[in-house]
Amino acid sequence: MLATAFRDGLGAVRRVWWRAFGVALLSYLPLALLGSVLGGALLSLGLVLHVLVTFALARLVAAARAEPLPPVPRVDELGRRVEPPRNAGPPLTPEDASPVTALRNAFRLWRPAVRVTGLYLLAGLAAGLTVVALSGGRFAEYGPNAQLVAVLPVSAVFTAFVVLAVQRVALEGDTRVLVAAAHSARIARTAYGVLLLLAIAEPAVAVGGSLLVSGDHPPVGRVVAVGLGTLLLAAFVKVLVTAVANEVYARGPRLDLPVDAEP
Repeated sequence: MLATAFRDGLGAVRRVWWRAFGVALLSYLPLALLGSVLGGALLSLGLVLHVLVTFALARLVAAARAEPLPPVPRVDELGRRVEPPRNAGPPLTPEDASPVTALRNAFRLWRPAVRVTGLYLLAGLAAGLTVVALSGGRFAEYGPNAQLVAVLPVSAVFTAFVVLAVQRVALEGDTRVLVAAAHSARIARTAYGVLLLLAIAEPAVAVGGSLLVSGDHPPVGRVVAVGLGTLLLAAFVKVLVTAVANEVYARGPRLDLPVDAEP
């Protein structure tokens, strides 16, 4: 699945490469401004904005596919009528190949973006507690670099189950984030290895950049150069990860809520 998803995702990226790369770079701006410049208290808001721009990136790349995404089914795999979401967001259209349109439609999904951010924070919390338990309570004694290296793979193990919730919300306008998360978990049952790679690729770049400037009082020039290089590489990886995630989502098993037979 990974080879086919990568090939088709790369084909979509080629059609909108510079637009997608620009949106990917934009997704890191809230984290840089609110997390580093204005302080950690606003980091959660930066994460929400990051998720919103990720919605836009998913829509932009999906709109550039050689073939449009399959329509949302009206019946499930057992032939039962599917319950449509209430207050659905904007549907994906060819106009989403424009960054302005994709961003405008994505920001209409700000409520589910808050809940998706909550999912990621819960996954991070679960990873942190797991690492603390596995370390025998000595996690606080580790250095910052060791903490990053320890938490990253464990966090990806949890995040892989919900990583495709972004696709359901962004591409279908489905605001039911718990349904989106359950749908992602269902796909993870058939393609967990692929989703684990997608979940770990982007944060691995950030952790690698942090390790390169570790130590006491690194030179300012080195910090700037590594930071800029990390940002560009992370944006490149984000575009590819999002494109592949779209393809895995399109090929994965569906999860839809059938309409209750009772009135």
